[in-house]
Amino acid sequence: MNKHYDNNTFEDNVTNDLMDFHESIDVEQPDFNHLLHLVQTEQAQRHQHIWKELMLLWGISVIILTLLAIFYFYTPILFGLSQLGVITSLAIYFYKEKVKVMRYDPS
Repeated sequence: MNKHYDNNTFEDNVTNDLMDFHESIDVEQPDFNHLLHLVQTEQAQRHQHIWKELMLLWGISVIILTLLAIFYFYTPILFGLSQLGVITSLAIYFYKEKVKVMRYDPS
C-alpha cells in the first residue's frame, strides 16, 4: 500500500488508501451463462408467481360474481318465502289467541 503521509491532508491520505485497497481487491467476474441462467430462473419464478396470483384473483372474482347472481335471482324467492313464513306464524299466533279467549269464557 502507498503510505506517503508527508504533506498530504487527511482526505488525500484516506483517498489514497481507499484507492490502494480498491486496486488490491480481486473480483472474479461471473460467467455470462451463469448470469443468464440466474436471470431466466428468476423470471420463470416471477412469471409462475404472477400466474398464481392472477388465478387466485379470478377465482375470488368468480365466487363474488356467483354470489351476487344468486342473491339477485333468488332474493324475490327468499323475500316471498319469508313473507309466507311471517303470515303463517301470525295466523298460528292469532288462532292460538282466539282459542285461548274462547276457552276463557267467564259466563
